Amino acid sequence: MLKIFIIYLFPFWCLGQQAFSTLEPHDFELALRKNKTGILLDLRNIESYEIAHIKNAKVVDFLRDDFKEYILGKYAVDSSLYVYGQTASDSKNVALYLSEIGFKNINVLQGGFENWIQKSKPYKSIKQS
Repeated sequence: MLKIFIIYLFPFWCLGQQAFSTLEPHDFELALRKNKTGILLDLRNIESYEIAHIKNAKVVDFLRDDFKEYILGKYAVDSSLYVYGQTASDSKNVALYLSEIGFKNINVLQGGFENWIQKSKPYKSIKQS
């Protein structure tokens, strides 16, 4: 059994461990405040962003057809990225993809924007839902 883990699962486990950092809302907020050059990306669609988003977030819809070209053209792969989607799985899937295309310093909001709201963290709205 151990041999199976080492041969088949360990490489993926290591990749997952190194691909990005996951931060609880409180730690995510502190990291954003400390890192003045970090880039905060809201990876939801524009409609969700307009209803509510974390202050200073830039909206980049992960589902856009040219996402890879857009993100690589807009940000250096050594940038400090702070990313969130709507939920935990959205956020982690996007972070894993970002690491696959070359980004090295990715910080993910644990639980996504839903968790941010549940923890009563500040957010901004452009329009009402």
